[in-house]
Amino acid sequence: MVQITPLNVPSPSPSQTDLVHSQTLYVLSSSQTKIRSLPFELLSTIFQHACPTLDISAENPIPMPPFHLVLRLVSTSWYDIVQSTPQFWATVLLPELCAENVDIKARYLKLYLDTSGGLPLTLSFRFDKSLREVGWFVSSIVDATLEHSAHRIKALRLSRPPRIWLEKLIPQMCQLATMHIDNPRPEKNWSPRRDERLFLPKSVNFRQIYLRCPCLLDFHLACPTPSLTHVDLVDCPIDFAMEFLLRCPNLIDFRCRCLLLYPLKVENPRTMFTSPLIRSRLSTLSWSTNYTRDGISEWDSVLFELIRFPSLERFHWWAGSCRVIVDDTILAFLSRIPKSISTLELAEVDMTFTDAILNHFLLLTGVTQLRLCRCSCFFCGASILCLLTRDRWKEHLISQTHVYYNRLPGDRGMDTALDGISPRKWEETSGDVANQD
Repeated sequence: MVQITPLNVPSPSPSQTDLVHSQTLYVLSSSQTKIRSLPFELLSTIFQHACPTLDISAENPIPMPPFHLVLRLVSTSWYDIVQSTPQFWATVLLPELCAENVDIKARYLKLYLDTSGGLPLTLSFRFDKSLREVGWFVSSIVDATLEHSAHRIKALRLSRPPRIWLEKLIPQMCQLATMHIDNPRPEKNWSPRRDERLFLPKSVNFRQIYLRCPCLLDFHLACPTPSLTHVDLVDCPIDFAMEFLLRCPNLIDFRCRCLLLYPLKVENPRTMFTSPLIRSRLSTLSWSTNYTRDGISEWDSVLFELIRFPSLERFHWWAGSCRVIVDDTILAFLSRIPKSISTLELAEVDMTFTDAILNHFLLLTGVTQLRLCRCSCFFCGASILCLLTRDRWKEHLISQTHVYYNRLPGDRGMDTALDGISPRKWEETSGDVANQD
């Protein structure tokens, strides 16, 4: 069997294609002489397999070089192949769109839209923050063509998009399957000023969504929600997050981090949740606890009280340090964590929470990865000591379970807590370990 590996060809920007290193073209030209006799269709297939692909749902996607633009510089025949293969033009990456280059990028985008035929599109655009208030999608040069092609967009990744995208273009994407919108708050002097509206499309293919939109004023969840299986929300209003949980019965992966406690529409969470909510397909749940001056928020209390997830395998919980009060609602929630759990991550757990955690989570004998992120050294040490000394855990931990921990800045107490314990089945990580499944 022949294995075709994507080539790592140096990638010029679209406006600098003529500056491709001569050595690269020489290598490609030499290759071209050896395969000159191959049929047009076979060469096209080979080029498609060699072309790098863009994973639009990755947290930090690797920029995809315009490999086909390099290929078409090699010879007239290769140029014709590239121009006649619409698959090369169905994925568009436009990094760093700003006022100075937007017209050049718009012509580049129009070339892709015109050459890709009727194929489904993958778009990844990164806008400069200065373009947030503009009244166009990209530029007047391409806006009409882009809007006409909206129904072809199947995967979309936007960073700091102009608000017109959220209100007028996204609702027209009737074939959208994956959407990733990262629209962070301004760096300075930010207040929760809500002035953005997000209208999701009526797409039967919609299955995965990532949103960071702290400025949302309104939203419409018009898509057939049974299709949504993966939802990841950061800095979004809390009732917005709860509506996804409530209206998406087939959720597999649901992640909510740093939710904003000012709701968009619903003030009282108990008007949304009136009975236990069962999500039988949910295998990954990530949740960060929200607080008021009196303890955990009413939204968290309702969630802890009513949610059921019998098939859960991965649970990531940001407990929130010593501000949390371990009441009956939290204890009941912990007691319902199923034994199907294999990966357990606890973040920001303070020593005051130690007994409640140990008395509930240590019954989860299926855990093979325990991750402790920014927890107090007291809790980390107590957790590992408890695991290693309890009979029902000792053999299992030594043979299967790995423990990862990420200490608080300046906290060296973990070294003392672990001193003399062997075998060593844990390792220290750097940074956020929340997404290292």
